[in-house]
Amino acid sequence: MELAQASTDELKKIVTSDLRKLLGAEGEPSFVNHFYWSKGFPLYGRNYGSVLEAIDKMEKDLPGFFYAGNHRGGLSVGKAIASGCKAADLVISYLNNASESIVPDK
Repeated sequence: MELAQASTDELKKIVTSDLRKLLGAEGEPSFVNHFYWSKGFPLYGRNYGSVLEAIDKMEKDLPGFFYAGNHRGGLSVGKAIASGCKAADLVISYLNNASESIVPDK
């Protein structure tokens, strides 16, 4: 919560430092946009069910494709992380099953 209420200049310093460490980025950003809604919480759209159906269809039709994030299971950070962990488990299982089905040449 404190970080969300930080000034744009403070956030710019933190993000710039992080980008240098993580990506080796140099220089200053060409622009900065910072939006803060103290009582805001994102809401899913009216046709959200069709979004979930499309995600489910993609996963069914595209073997090895797994979707994770706050679009599935809830908006909180904890639920987004849980979604990512579940997807990671599915990927590991998929890869393990794929490697078991490969028959080595004799």
